[in-house]
Amino acid sequence: MNTTFKKTASVILAFTLLAGGSALTGTTVPNIFNSTSITASAALSLSGTSYQLHATPSTTLKNGSNGDSVKWLQCALNKLGMASPALTVDGAFGANTTAAVKKFQKKYMGASEVDGIFGTKSLNAMKKALGITTAYPSGISKTDYIRICNCVAHEAKSNNISMYEKALVVEVIMNRKSSGSFPSTVYGVITQPNQFSGSSSYAGLTKFSNEVTTGVKEAVTYYFNHKSTFNESYLYFRGNGSYNFFSKTYRGTYRRPGGSGSIVV
Repeated sequence: MNTTFKKTASVILAFTLLAGGSALTGTTVPNIFNSTSITASAALSLSGTSYQLHATPSTTLKNGSNGDSVKWLQCALNKLGMASPALTVDGAFGANTTAAVKKFQKKYMGASEVDGIFGTKSLNAMKKALGITTAYPSGISKTDYIRICNCVAHEAKSNNISMYEKALVVEVIMNRKSSGSFPSTVYGVITQPNQFSGSSSYAGLTKFSNEVTTGVKEAVTYYFNHKSTFNESYLYFRGNGSYNFFSKTYRGTYRRPGGSGSIVV
């Protein structure tokens, strides 16, 4: 039995509903991607190298910078083996992070680029080293890829929302498509009434909307290139404008993978 409702601001912690709708009472949600790879909870335990769980830098970082994007950088530097011992992922850009950035710049950019400041040029070099790409992925039609990018941009384009959380929005779409309890096409899932807000403005486009950022494309491409990582069976998510929280059921606990906190509805 499907239940629809109007999207309103949640009275619980003033969270805003970003997606939801059908109550799958008594339904067991299948594990759509049968995988033995890491889950979101396992990724959290590997956060020393899991840059995907943190916000990709959108401004220049240097000694004295703080925040989640510095954690992204520290994880990425650890992933590439630029510090021994590994950097403590604390979000504080200090002497050890500076030294690791300089080592990265020398190895991947050349000695003339070594300054210990992590700007756009360094970010692009690091994305290349990590294999982060916007190249069109396999396993999805170009039309549906564009639709999904447009949807993710509408729901989770904020710079402080991690690549992994953006990619989990894709998981919700694809899990719904395969669940048997929602429409069986990407277009049908996105345009189902009372689900994804504003879908009428982007679902029918044959090109990327103006809201689609490089970060959105990277996250969607990452999802299709790493499907086995996404086996949480999420079908719903709620957000507060800064983070998205995911759940297998409409009513219940919404967990933020890789982050702290949860909300209960």
